[in-house]
Amino acid sequence: MFRKYPTESNIHMAHQITDEDEIQEVGDKHNIYLINMKDQHGAVEFESGAVPKKGDYIVYLPNDKVYYCTTALDAPRLRV
Repeated sequence: MFRKYPTESNIHMAHQITDEDEIQEVGDKHNIYLINMKDQHGAVEFESGAVPKKGDYIVYLPNDKVYYCTTALDAPRLRV
């Protein structure tokens, strides 16, 4: 489930990846993944330069883009 997380300048909707989430790389697209979340209907597509892992975040941007956010590097900006 996506929840509200404040950042330095805005509030973003984000989902922390759990063991219950199913993540798969999309066919021949490089760095594109689908995540199926237990609490949400349908899959969400996002881009990531690294393999997504438990504890990290998938974040919606105001322009309806979705990106991957590592806990170690980006979580402080999400104020989690």
